Amino acid sequence: MTWSDGGQKLSVKWKGAFTLSDDEKDIASMEDGATLTIADGLVFKSELQLRGVNGRIERSFSKNGSRREYEPEGRAFLAATLDRLIKTSGLFARERVAKFLKRGGPDAVLAEIDKLGDSSYTHRIYYSELARQAELSASLLTRILQRAPAEMSSDYDKATLFIMIARLPAVTESHRVQVARAVQSISSDYDQRRTLTAIMDVRPLPASVAAAVLDAAGSISSSYDRSLVLTEVAERGGLTPATSTAFMSLVRSMGSSYEQRRVLTAVSKQGALPAAVAAEAIKSTGSMSSSYDQAETLIKLIDNGGLSDASADAFFQSASQISSSYELSRVLRRAVDQSAMSDRILEGVLRTAARIGSGHERANLLEAVANKARVNGNARQLYVAAAKGLGSFDENRALAALVRSEAK
Repeated sequence: MTWSDGGQKLSVKWKGAFTLSDDEKDIASMEDGATLTIADGLVFKSELQLRGVNGRIERSFSKNGSRREYEPEGRAFLAATLDRLIKTSGLFARERVAKFLKRGGPDAVLAEIDKLGDSSYTHRIYYSELARQAELSASLLTRILQRAPAEMSSDYDKATLFIMIARLPAVTESHRVQVARAVQSISSDYDQRRTLTAIMDVRPLPASVAAAVLDAAGSISSSYDRSLVLTEVAERGGLTPATSTAFMSLVRSMGSSYEQRRVLTAVSKQGALPAAVAAEAIKSTGSMSSSYDQAETLIKLIDNGGLSDASADAFFQSASQISSSYELSRVLRRAVDQSAMSDRILEGVLRTAARIGSGHERANLLEAVANKARVNGNARQLYVAAAKGLGSFDENRALAALVRSEAK
């Protein structure tokens, strides 16, 4: 290990095993053949060498290239270096945590962590060892998750600590919720995402964990990272009528139509959606700026049973916001091609068809409607209204299709 700061430098090299003395100011033992070399300074340099030989420790100390007596200067140099190693490197963390747990339990370890330097890495190592070695009660985890964000400035170290905790065999549902809440202290979208993904490594995803994850995901500004978190929530069963409002709000506030589509496509693949969830998913497509992404998403929802009488109003309201005649006609044609098309869906198709600006595309859709369904009553009036203004050729073929359908 090497530290340098301006004109100061400290280098520590070792090989083999060695142990600290009880007061942590000296090396108590070294295995035979083990070595420890400590050097400081750039110009004026002190160097201490320790070697394990036949069960004892040989020590030599020099300053500016000249050999000195080990006592007292070399001993003081070693004590100061060990103190720095303990506070800034995480070295000896496992042994020290075990020692303090034996002496005074978790409180003793937390008190010792208070004495460490401000290194996020060191704090992460000690908290990790405490979580591994102590009985991970809800109260202890709460204390760790309250302290760590305030003491650690590194997003990487916070995320790594939280992920380690989330993967412990003893972690409970309440622990996962606590970790999700602590994630909001992380500013990095990437580190937020990888932590939230880690705490969702359970099926089915508990409702409380899903809610906590969605709450934390609101602070992820990256559309890419947020989409991965939301996709994970959907795939693990965390999207329910109770969470759909929060979930879809996060989808709608994303800046990328592509990432919105990725999330909603994952939603559509979860099988038959509850009516409330399907309606919220359909509404969310209206926030997309890309006609292609809107169309692809609505088509996937149709294919997976998302279009029903219950979701029809939301569906056609979202479809009407597609600006491309081609993409809108694709969506409405897929709605027509469903095996069973209710009167309500039929009327929604015909009402929305009037928004297709291309006469060719609109006439093609109307012909498909006439070939598929019986068009009468209010639906017939909507059909005729949609056929008007197409231009003589397209209007005639659309109306002719209606007449042929009625003659059957």
